[in-house]
Amino acid sequence: TPAYTRVIKNLCKEAAAKGRKILVLLQRTEGILELEQWAKSEGLNTGAIHGNVGQKDRLAILSSAQVIFANRKIAGRALDQPDIDTIITGPTSNAGLAEQIAGRALRIKEGKKKPLIIVIWPWTDSGGTALGQMNGMARKTETTLRRVCGFKDVKYVQR
Repeated sequence: TPAYTRVIKNLCKEAAAKGRKILVLLQRTEGILELEQWAKSEGLNTGAIHGNVGQKDRLAILSSAQVIFANRKIAGRALDQPDIDTIITGPTSNAGLAEQIAGRALRIKEGKKKPLIIVIWPWTDSGGTALGQMNGMARKTETTLRRVCGFKDVKYVQR
């Protein structure tokens, strides 16, 4: 949604201005490509990783880009770049995936900034099922991230 995308853009600009290496995890390739184009237009060093990007190109993007937009499923199991210090993602009901996502920022590297994991809650209170699902995912995501990296390292943003 436009509001969700706006939040991601603002967070990326803020983190990039602080010299952070950012991994933004999304579910849809279209969103990944749209945000990559936006970041390029802002002059950010960026790259996109999704199912159509081969391993050699993924490695090149991971090592050179400051802002990386990637598919959550790929990032949960196939990305290892120790200098990533910031993760921007949505909630997940899968505790294992939440742990894998957190692990992208918790890799140890000398001189690395303190890891920051930002979870964006993409739903608003419409009185429907989505809010109940969000609350369940919020509890599972928060519990996992508290256990893995401590609550103070997790920033919650609701649009």
